[in-house]
Amino acid sequence: MESLNRTWHFQACFALAGLMALAGSLAGRPLGLWRRSLWWLGMILFAAATVAVLTPRRPAAHYLLFLIIPLTLWSGAVLGSIWHRWDRRWLRLSFTGTWVVLAVGGPLALRWQQPVPEMVDRLTEFQARPLTAVGRITQAFARPDDSLAVWGWMCDFYVETGLRQAARQSTTHLCIQDSPRRDVYRAEYLADLRRSRPAVFVDAVGPTADFFQDRNQTGHEISPGLAAFVRENYVEIMDLEYARVYVRTDRYAASRHDAAHLLTLAVSGRPVRGKLGPTPLGLDHAGLQANVIGGRPVRMMLPRAEISWPLRGTEREFYFECGYDPRAYLEGDGNGTLFTAELTTPSGAVFPIYSRLLDPVHKKSDRGLVGDHFALPPVPAGSRLTLRTSPGPEENSVWDWAYLASAAFDHSPLYSYRQFPGFNRVPDAITADVTYLETEGALPVLALHAPASLAFRLHGGERSVVFEFGFRAGAYRDGGKTDGAGFNVILSRAGQPDKIVFARLLQPVGQPTDQGNQHAELTLPTDIEAGTELALTIDPGPNGSPAWDWTYLANFQIK
Repeated sequence: MESLNRTWHFQACFALAGLMALAGSLAGRPLGLWRRSLWWLGMILFAAATVAVLTPRRPAAHYLLFLIIPLTLWSGAVLGSIWHRWDRRWLRLSFTGTWVVLAVGGPLALRWQQPVPEMVDRLTEFQARPLTAVGRITQAFARPDDSLAVWGWMCDFYVETGLRQAARQSTTHLCIQDSPRRDVYRAEYLADLRRSRPAVFVDAVGPTADFFQDRNQTGHEISPGLAAFVRENYVEIMDLEYARVYVRTDRYAASRHDAAHLLTLAVSGRPVRGKLGPTPLGLDHAGLQANVIGGRPVRMMLPRAEISWPLRGTEREFYFECGYDPRAYLEGDGNGTLFTAELTTPSGAVFPIYSRLLDPVHKKSDRGLVGDHFALPPVPAGSRLTLRTSPGPEENSVWDWAYLASAAFDHSPLYSYRQFPGFNRVPDAITADVTYLETEGALPVLALHAPASLAFRLHGGERSVVFEFGFRAGAYRDGGKTDGAGFNVILSRAGQPDKIVFARLLQPVGQPTDQGNQHAELTLPTDIEAGTELALTIDPGPNGSPAWDWTYLANFQIK
């Protein structure tokens, strides 16, 4: 009965149709209805379908659809027999009219009382952005005659990319869930992949996936044969939290897509429905004046105002809605309000991460409710985010009637790729006091001031590491006094001493060649096993002081 209990709407319609068919059968008995073979066929098929669909351990709600055809046949047999056997026209019309009104009006009345279904709400969004990040990246590497393999439960990827299935299993729950035939299904899935050699393999398991979230228990690595096949033949392109995208090695080698382009594709993709929505934050603790604008409760943030929130370290993005009292731009002539956000680390370091001028007088798109969001850097627990307002140009605060309508954090147990510009894999752990997203020259970078470290747990079979690094220009120009910083890549394996595979000391004050963006490309040992840890550390320079050590990383690629 699990499927029937999924929704009371079907129960109501099911009961109404069943009662109508039963009432019609009783009404038609004097007319010899029960002696008609079509009536018996419809009733028997409906009874059989009911038993089959409502059998225990069949929880999928779409099984209920199997009841519609036999119920329609049974109802049609009742209605048709009564229509032909009643000789009075008014009886025919009355009975048929009542039947139609109940059969059509009942379900419509139930539907009318309910909110718009979620799938209808999503139609506009799907039309505007038909491809997710996975779809965008897949189409960048795949050709029309290629195939796609998906591990987990995300059939949408086949539809949006238009690629054929590489395996007969569109979802791999039979390979994941415990059963006597699980090994058989795994062998079948792997055989299909060996035969079709899909251009792209997607592991749709992650903390924000629809169905399978625990990668340790349900990721493709739980099948040793499949893990070895993917490791030997594919390159991990990007981790999107809800999925990991792998491209066949030869296809990747022939492509010209760099990390920055792939990140652009990913960000432009439609969010996956399985991703949890941002967690709303209360706005009443800051003592901001309450108001109602446009029928919505808001908190006024007349410059200079601020509101701050403590961070747990799992925040990935910040969403907020703000605006202006309409009178300020319909009657006034102000020059806008500047919204800024800054982070305060546990050690007390403060640095800005967001800025936007809201100027509804001169910019009509800034009128009404304005929504915005920005990625948060990977900050440690105990940090604080502060949102501030300040007067616009020339410190003119006249008519700066700005307000904050809502605020929310997007949380995730894993880091987001948006926090790591150009990275094809997010780290499993990070240790740093000062981190922020910035642009150095034209290059988006993750500012990671020394001392800091990133750690990646390798899947096994990784071949190389490529990344860019350096100092922000202010650390060595215009009075900058850094004494340098050391960049090191270290491999740690169980039962073996740590191995340094890359080491470079940058001293941009005294060495002009150490200024600007630096490039590193190193080959890993051929025997990398699953569970090996790769760490990148940034250490203060020779004097041991982190002062002026404004270091950064960008385009970090593990291949």
